[in-house]
Amino acid sequence: MSMIGSAPGLQAQLAQQRAAQNRTDDIAQQASGPNQEQVIAEKAEEFEAVFLGKMLKPMFEDLNTDGMFGGGHGEKMFRGMLVEEYAQEMAEKTDFGLTSEIKNELMKAQEVG
Repeated sequence: MSMIGSAPGLQAQLAQQRAAQNRTDDIAQQASGPNQEQVIAEKAEEFEAVFLGKMLKPMFEDLNTDGMFGGGHGEKMFRGMLVEEYAQEMAEKTDFGLTSEIKNELMKAQEVG
């Protein structure tokens, strides 16, 4: 058995890398055409939203909402979706500068590839 087969953590990392490469390839295929810039801009904004969600998540994890007006278990269950929505709105309405940088790098990658 190989070293990779004996380490489940490494297998998971390899699977994530393959999935990321497949998503990159899908973006490249979608972006090859007249609407190339629009597709790349949308994907860059999606990436920014995911990034912002990952940054916001720790802020809400330890938030204690028990009490008279707390949401209890239900609030804890749906908090992740709320954070995702916050991140999506922030990406759409606020310019953090990530979208333009990501878009520029994807355009460069399209030109090279």
